[in-house]
Amino acid sequence: MNRTRIVWIELIVGLSVILSACAPTAPADTLSPAPTQATATSEPSPTETVMKAAPIEVEDALGQKLIFQNPPQRIVQAGRAGLMIVDAIYAFPEAQQNMVALSEITQGLGNFGEVIDPFFAQKTLVSRDTGAEPILAMNPDVVIMKSMLAKDFGKQIQDLGVPVIYLDLETPEQFQRDLTTLGQLFNNPQRAEELKQYYQQKSEWVTSQTETLSEEQKPRVLLLYYSSQDGQTALSVPPLTWLQTTLVENAGGIPVWQDLELGGGWTKVNFEQIAAWDADQIYIIAYNDNVAEVTAGLEEDTQWQALRAVQQGQLFGFPGDYYSWDQPDTRWILGQMWLASKTQPEVFADLDIKEEAAMFFQTLYGMDESAFAEKIIPILSGDVD
Repeated sequence: MNRTRIVWIELIVGLSVILSACAPTAPADTLSPAPTQATATSEPSPTETVMKAAPIEVEDALGQKLIFQNPPQRIVQAGRAGLMIVDAIYAFPEAQQNMVALSEITQGLGNFGEVIDPFFAQKTLVSRDTGAEPILAMNPDVVIMKSMLAKDFGKQIQDLGVPVIYLDLETPEQFQRDLTTLGQLFNNPQRAEELKQYYQQKSEWVTSQTETLSEEQKPRVLLLYYSSQDGQTALSVPPLTWLQTTLVENAGGIPVWQDLELGGGWTKVNFEQIAAWDADQIYIIAYNDNVAEVTAGLEEDTQWQALRAVQQGQLFGFPGDYYSWDQPDTRWILGQMWLASKTQPEVFADLDIKEEAAMFFQTLYGMDESAFAEKIIPILSGDVD
């Protein structure tokens, strides 16, 4: 290697050392750490911002205002009269995922929840007498029950730190208000408004045509609850404030039992009283008996054959499917329309109750025509034809 080439190599190496020594070096304590979940500074998504900024406020039947930072994911329904609550809850699609426990409800044909909830087998069924401790063991975010249970059962659960939402669901007016509450709970107010509009339209369609009737145009109606326990049968009439009486009045009928001294629940009546009323129409409700068999048996009874309503073919079995349509269950609107078609057959001559029932199950539970034909039509009871 010649001398000139060696000199050039030495100059290049020397220059590299000098430049390296002159380069600035960051102090060790100013180095940025690798991003982690705890230290990441990225902005939250719009959805996260909305959820954090908009907690859910729920106002229940007792005027309680409860605030949830996020929609409750573990909802338990408990206590007596669960039928009236569960079917209203299931009118919201979120219930299938978020309900973890509900009342074991049957009136002889099984639990309707099995028909409409694909996750029903994953849910815990509770009896009407299940206490607070087993309920709390389910780790609920919130418990739903009837407002009549607030002072005892509800208080026990609230005292243990679990929020309770109370519903009434006893009258058409309470139904509208309580649907709003459920819409708040499931963070789906739009669905609540859809349901309320359906009930309002159907109810007003009936009452708008019956409220102008004169007293002479209204039949005198007797509505009786038939029960058989331990071989003993009983017939009872409802209080004047109960939904069953309201349905008769809204349908254009006159309740013949309105002058009777009534108790806080169903009041038993004997045949002598039934005969003395001499009603134009008689409707039989049977929750745990086959209503068609009950009415057929009454028609064959020699005492009942002496009644004018029976002689004129005006003895009817109140219809139902899994549950009777007279109760403050979601089905009360079907009972209202059916009853109007019987008390005022000329006014409601165009009403097709099976068509209305198909619309009901589609509107509330998303049941299409084929499912309605398969699941509901075969078990329809009472005088629906």
